[in-house]
Amino acid sequence: KLPISYMVGNLDDRYMPLNNNQPLPMDMAAFFAVPFFTGVTRSYVQSFGLQQTYTLSGPPGIEPVATFASATGAPGNLFHMIVVKDLTHIYPNGDNFPLSAPNQLWDFFKLYTLP
Repeated sequence: KLPISYMVGNLDDRYMPLNNNQPLPMDMAAFFAVPFFTGVTRSYVQSFGLQQTYTLSGPPGIEPVATFASATGAPGNLFHMIVVKDLTHIYPNGDNFPLSAPNQLWDFFKLYTLP
């Protein structure tokens, strides 16, 4: 089991049609009520044996981050769902958007090693 990070912008035109052509909610309870994200989350939670509940955090430049941890407490077995405010369908590299996804993702993934 490995950590998974799923990042989406709340202004991503590929996902907004799934929310009545409105920006995706920044409130995670409302975000997870969008049927597509309910399904995505359920798939990861079930496939990886994760808890049904999540904790919230929000590193600078990303708000919010919902973390689903292992139901058994296994380290590194978790799923991060990240919603980035005002991000469209681009990969934020720090030049085209204030957030640098490579830096954020590296900070996340460097905490884990393969067994």
